[in-house]
Amino acid sequence: MKQGFIRLGLALGFASLCSTGPALAYDLAGVHFEDEIVVAGRPLRLNGAGVGYRFLFKVYAVGLYLPERRYSAQEVMGNDEPRRMVITALRELSSSDFNEAVMNHFGPRGEEPDARAAQKVLHLGRIIASQAPVLKRGDSLTLDWQPNKGMSLGYNQTVTPLPGHDVGFYNTLLSLWLGDKASDPTLRSQLLGRPSASRASAD
Repeated sequence: MKQGFIRLGLALGFASLCSTGPALAYDLAGVHFEDEIVVAGRPLRLNGAGVGYRFLFKVYAVGLYLPERRYSAQEVMGNDEPRRMVITALRELSSSDFNEAVMNHFGPRGEEPDARAAQKVLHLGRIIASQAPVLKRGDSLTLDWQPNKGMSLGYNQTVTPLPGHDVGFYNTLLSLWLGDKASDPTLRSQLLGRPSASRASAD
């Protein structure tokens, strides 16, 4: 009997190692991220999630959803597939505060951000400001890319199509968090599902 339990335990352990991986759904800084969502009729899985900081303050929680697990920015941005970024405010933010917090993720500290990329992001910031002048704690923004349909912005339950914003622009946004010049390597690693030293304050 004892040997039977041992064999069963080994079999379950082996099965878990051979699976596609455990569900990633979890609560982060009080924000719940589902393991799976649907965009453009296609299931997307949570690739990773983390917290964006401004100085020492938690500003927002962000999650990246993709059809398949990706471990590098090149893999994420090199595939024209549905994807979603979910950004949830962790404190009340004006649209200008939010823009500043997002712009903080351009380039290494002390470097000027890429002017072209910054202009695109600030343009989106103006669109967000028209939808939500103030983001309250718990408010969520979603940034979706759907092949053959384009980009859309979601604010809580309201979705706004963004015609003229191509996949290159969407990738510019992703590069804020995933690019080689992103200022927060820990957050980048978390979104890409890589092991990294997590901040205790994000728990």
